[in-house]
Amino acid sequence: MMRAQFFADGMELVSPTRSQTDTRGSAVINLKNPNQRWILTSYAAKGSSQAERCTNGATQGPQITCPLPRSGAYEVQLFSGDEQYGDFAYVGQLEFNRR
Repeated sequence: MMRAQFFADGMELVSPTRSQTDTRGSAVINLKNPNQRWILTSYAAKGSSQAERCTNGATQGPQITCPLPRSGAYEVQLFSGDEQYGDFAYVGQLEFNRR
């Protein structure tokens, strides 16, 4: 469920390979990011508007880990920007089911 901007920024999703993935703990996303875009990620329980950041700040990957606090369905949203502390645009989301 990535937007066109994700690909226009030169990024590629390595894993997970499906838009909805089961996990027993944290959500782990692996990316190829050859243009060294800055990425922010947040997660929220599915249907909730209360999002939490996955990391303390922006990263350039290649691996992003989101600590999902308890069992349930979560949406992990990705945002991309030119600068570490600049503006970030929504580029897609993945869903994780923590068992």
